[in-house]
Amino acid sequence: MPSGQPEPLTRHLVYQKVVGETGIWIADVDGGHARLLVPGGAAPAISPDGKWVAYIAGCDQSGQCKSTDVVSTSDGKPQLISSHASGVIAWSPDSERVVALDPGKEDGVPDSTLLSIDVASGKEVTLAHGDLYGASFSPDGKQIAFAVAKKPSDEGFIVEKIDLFVTGRDGGEAKQITDDGQSGWPVWGPKSIAFAKLIPSRGWGRDELWQTQPDGSERRPIIAPLPKRFLGFGYEGLVPIDWSEDGAALLAGWGNEWGTIPIAVDPQTGNAQQLVEYQASEPVSLSRDAQLVLAFVVDNEGSHPERNTVLVVPYAGGKTQVVAKGAAAASWNR
Repeated sequence: MPSGQPEPLTRHLVYQKVVGETGIWIADVDGGHARLLVPGGAAPAISPDGKWVAYIAGCDQSGQCKSTDVVSTSDGKPQLISSHASGVIAWSPDSERVVALDPGKEDGVPDSTLLSIDVASGKEVTLAHGDLYGASFSPDGKQIAFAVAKKPSDEGFIVEKIDLFVTGRDGGEAKQITDDGQSGWPVWGPKSIAFAKLIPSRGWGRDELWQTQPDGSERRPIIAPLPKRFLGFGYEGLVPIDWSEDGAALLAGWGNEWGTIPIAVDPQTGNAQQLVEYQASEPVSLSRDAQLVLAFVVDNEGSHPERNTVLVVPYAGGKTQVVAKGAAAASWNR
C-alpha cells in the first residue's frame, strides 16, 4: 500500500463470481451488501479511491477476452480503456492511470508489451517489450518499476536475463537498476523496492526476497538464502506482493504449482509466517492499516468452482474470515 496515498472516497471489495450469477461483484470490505456490478467480466482491480473497477471484458466460455474496461462503482457504466490489454497489473496512487499487459501472440516465445494507460482518455504509452515479470508504481505515482527479459525464451527464466528498470509513468527512457539477470516481480514500497531474485533449481525455483533503492543502490536480501521449510519439491520460493504504508510489514507469496501461499514477512528480521494453509491460494494485498490480508483460494482441480473462496486473514496470523463463496480474483481498497 503506497505511502502518502490519499484516503479512499469509498471503500469496496470486488471479486469475480464463478458460480450462479457470474461476473464482477462489489461489496462492503467485509463482504456485506454484495451485488452484481458487471455480468461476464473477469479479474477485477479496484482503483485506490474506490471510484473505478478495471476488469477484463468480453470473455467467452473458453476464457478468451476482447478488452480491458473500467466501470464506475456508483453507476455501473462500463468504458473501454484498451482493446488489446489483458487486464490491469497496477493502478496509480491517484487512480488516474493503470499499468497493463498486452500479451501479444499466445503461442511460441513470450513477447508481451507493457503499457501505461491514462484511464480518462485511453491514451497508451509503451514502457517495454519482452517477457514481463511484474510492474509497480512508485508511492508518488510518478514512476514505474518493471522487470523484463528483453530477449524472451520459451524456456522462461531458467535461461532468460531478467532485470529491473525504472521509468516515468508517461514512458521515456528506462533506467536499468539491476544487472544480475535474475531480478523480477518488483513491488515499490515507501523505503525501497522489494523484488524476487529468481533462482532455478532442479526444475523448480528457489526465489529469494531482496530489496533495492530506486537507483539500484543498497541492494540487499530480505530473506536469502531461503530457509529449508520453503525448499520442498514443487515450490518456487518467495515473491513480494505488497508493502505496508510505513514499510514495516511486507506481504509475500510462496509459489507452488497450484498457487501462491500468503506469507507475512518482517522486512527487518526476515521472519516469515504462513497465513493460509491452502496451496491453491493467492495473496492480493494488505489493508491500509496493514492489519488484514485479502486472499482467495482457487479450485485447482478445475471442476469444483464452488470451492473458490475469498478470504480476509489477520496479518499477525489467526482465524480467517470468508467474505465471498464461489468467487475468486478479488481486489479491495480497504
